[in-house]
Amino acid sequence: LVAMIFMVELGRLPAWIVCIFLSREIIVTALRGVAIDEGIVIPASHWGKYKSALISTSAVALLIHYPLFGIQWHLVGWVFIWPALAFSFASGIHYTVGFVKELRKKNRKGT
Repeated sequence: LVAMIFMVELGRLPAWIVCIFLSREIIVTALRGVAIDEGIVIPASHWGKYKSALISTSAVALLIHYPLFGIQWHLVGWVFIWPALAFSFASGIHYTVGFVKELRKKNRKGT
């Protein structure tokens, strides 16, 4: 995310995309903190792992930016950023739904 924040200033990435990624990370981190306080364990999902791989691939490609070895890296970065956004939303929703289910289950048990 830090690299992406710097890429906004370079004009390689719009700020709204970085804001979406950053917002998702803040929300999920906050939910994890609440979950820990409530004694709830929510394991990492495949959605989040795919999101991380897509964001990392996109960030590296956008950092390279210029054609290298005949590859248009800027284009590669943009090809990966869209699925990264989709997985960011999906993994954030998946994590939130899992948290709510576990919280309800805990409250039903009365512990």
